[in-house]
Amino acid sequence: MKRILIAAGLVACVQASGQDVLKTLKGIEERYNNSKTLRVNFIETRIGLGGRHVPQRGTLYLRKLRQMRWEYTAPAGDLYLSDGRFTYDYVADRNSVTKKELREGDDMRGPLAFLLGKLDFNRDFGSFRTGDADGAITMVPKSDKLEYSEVTLTPGPALSIKKLSIKGQDGSVIDFVFDDEKLNPPVDENLFKFVKPPGAVMDDQTRGKK
Repeated sequence: MKRILIAAGLVACVQASGQDVLKTLKGIEERYNNSKTLRVNFIETRIGLGGRHVPQRGTLYLRKLRQMRWEYTAPAGDLYLSDGRFTYDYVADRNSVTKKELREGDDMRGPLAFLLGKLDFNRDFGSFRTGDADGAITMVPKSDKLEYSEVTLTPGPALSIKKLSIKGQDGSVIDFVFDDEKLNPPVDENLFKFVKPPGAVMDDQTRGKK
């Protein structure tokens, strides 16, 4: 019965907007699930409860499974990295790093770690809506225990993702604009091994897990 209701909701979206949501989401799944590595430039803007933050820029590298590297050029030196099990959030101007276990809902950037090989919209989201002129699709996750309450993606050429907006449970929003995406480029595995900068203070929240 639950699957029937989800399917009915999707059909309603398609009829309301004229956009084939099912086909679009399936195409996005196939694009990324059939890729082993990805490289893309990004602009990241966080909109907190106190107002919009200054946009940040950089390059994102992804590698199956669940490995990612957010390499920031503005502010220069910042880094957010997942080695597949742990995440490392390095802030250059404080020369400090926070280490956590990788969980999809723990950080607003976390869902992208699961992009390659694990993308299944129907499994992870319970409702979908569309109708925007740019074809954006807004999805509400089935779980309410995640850091985010909504994800809106805007399809780009060849069913790539050109924009992504993630709304937090606290009402904050993080927007990404992606550019110059490369699928399956050569990516050195060492990019996903965190090396602590000299003198950096480590806040290890994994309780010594290896």
